[in-house]
Amino acid sequence: MSLRVLVVDDQALVRAGFRMILDAEPGIDVAGEAADGGEAVRAARELEVLRLLARGLSNAEIAGELYVSETTVKTHVAHVLQKCGLRDRVQAVVLAYESGLVEPGCA
Repeated sequence: MSLRVLVVDDQALVRAGFRMILDAEPGIDVAGEAADGGEAVRAARELEVLRLLARGLSNAEIAGELYVSETTVKTHVAHVLQKCGLRDRVQAVVLAYESGLVEPGCA
C-alpha cells in the first residue's frame, strides 16, 4: 500500500520540484497538486467522491458517506467530469480504475 499525498504550494515550480522528488520515492503516490489550501481541500474531496463513484455508489449514498448534501455531491461530480474532460459517470469510473485510483475488488 502506498502513501498518497497532495502537493500544495502557490508556486508551480515548487510543486513540480516536490512532485519529482516524491515520484522517485517508492511507496509514495502524488494524488494531485493545488495552488492553495482551498483548492487542495476541494481537490481532495473530489478524489473522495470519484473513489466512491467508482465503487458504484449513488449521489445519495455518497452524500451519506461524506456527511454532505446530495447537491454538494452533484457539484463535486460535475467538477470531476469537467476537470478530467469526461462525458459521464461511466467514463469517470473507467478513469478511476485505469489510473489506479481504485482497484478491482476493493470495496
